[in-house]
Amino acid sequence: MTIKYYRALIEVGNENYGVVFPDLPGCTSAGDSPTEAALHAEEALALHIAALIEDGIPLPEPSQIGAPLPDWAQDTEEGERTLAEVLIRVEPAPRSIRVNISLPEDVLNLLDATASQQGFTRSGYLAHAVRETVRRERQAG
Repeated sequence: MTIKYYRALIEVGNENYGVVFPDLPGCTSAGDSPTEAALHAEEALALHIAALIEDGIPLPEPSQIGAPLPDWAQDTEEGERTLAEVLIRVEPAPRSIRVNISLPEDVLNLLDATASQQGFTRSGYLAHAVRETVRRERQAG
């Protein structure tokens, strides 16, 4: 999937800085400073997008800075004000699909040992190995 930039509103509250995403109701974050709020927003956005993909829900197209806000995003609690409207980067990963494969036992043992040694799960290492092999073949050919 391609990189997307979703609009976020950083709001000054009474005790911290809150973040809401007008294009993604329910995706929120907060921090003790604007910088911390933006960093937490990246993590919240990545988790929210991953959950949508896993559930098979299409991702909404990101709106532009300054676009009209949905009604729910216009409601702020007393004392809050919008400090900044920023873009938060996310690179959605494709949905994982469970497959059943058979491997010789010695190959499976080698796979598990190598994956563990390099900090991967079995599935993660297989995906990494396929991507690397294809990348090398494309560069060579």
